Amino acid sequence: AGQLLLPGVGVFVAAGAMHTHRKLIKRCGVTHYPLSQTFIELPVLAAQVIIYCAIQYFWVKFTQTAAQFFIFLFVHFFILTFADSMYRVIGAAAPSLTVGNNIASFILLVMLVTSGFTIYRNNIPGWWLWVLWINPLAWGLRALAINEMQGSQWFKSAPPYQAKGEMVR
Repeated sequence: AGQLLLPGVGVFVAAGAMHTHRKLIKRCGVTHYPLSQTFIELPVLAAQVIIYCAIQYFWVKFTQTAAQFFIFLFVHFFILTFADSMYRVIGAAAPSLTVGNNIASFILLVMLVTSGFTIYRNNIPGWWLWVLWINPLAWGLRALAINEMQGSQWFKSAPPYQAKGEMVR
């Protein structure tokens, strides 16, 4: 999701400058532009998530139940909405496109590394573990893994001749 939205930082930097100009001439309130832009973006984000998840979910052959598909869709929508909001904040706060892209790249790097996928949770240093718990990508990754592992295909029992604790081959 981050790779798709990173170019959007430039749009948000330009929009921040335009909003500052409108605020100075007192044409509209502070919240009008961000709220209207968010409501305009939600259907676009929903369409992106539906198209991406429909292709990915059935191509990878995840658990084929409607409930788990909609949970998959829901989690992806919130991850994409978070990423979009994060880039909006960075774009609004950054003084230039170069600074905004560098800040966004660094935050994305930290979030990907501490999500528990690149570096396993037990290998993250204790003084850095708090990032794992505030990282929305880590929560989304965990939610997707739990959603998939609750499928019926993962609850097949071992053959009767196998002792408990032995590895199933």
